[in-house]
Amino acid sequence: VSKELPHLESASRLQFEYLTGQVADLKRQVNDLDKKKASAPEDLAGQIEDFLSKAQPRIEDLQALVDDIQAKSSEMAEYFVVDKGKYKLEEVLVNLNSFVKSIDEAKKVMLSV
Repeated sequence: VSKELPHLESASRLQFEYLTGQVADLKRQVNDLDKKKASAPEDLAGQIEDFLSKAQPRIEDLQALVDDIQAKSSEMAEYFVVDKGKYKLEEVLVNLNSFVKSIDEAKKVMLSV
């Protein structure tokens, strides 16, 4: 079963709230830098603009991924019929990972008998 879900173990170690906060902080910092660009010397403003032209699309991509994880998390909460207010993605992934490991272990025991 774990072969069918190769990313489950690493996902179970994910701290989604921390990740969401980090993406929000990056977004805020880049927006602040964009505002400060207007008062920067011309040569520095050019460097900032070059940086922003690369950073902003990447941050938008990260935000899209975070939004997708949130949507998938809500879908999982509905699927497992759990209270979304009490639902923690991290806990579900840890439990699911433990369940998959138990299935794999049971398969090994059954095959060795």
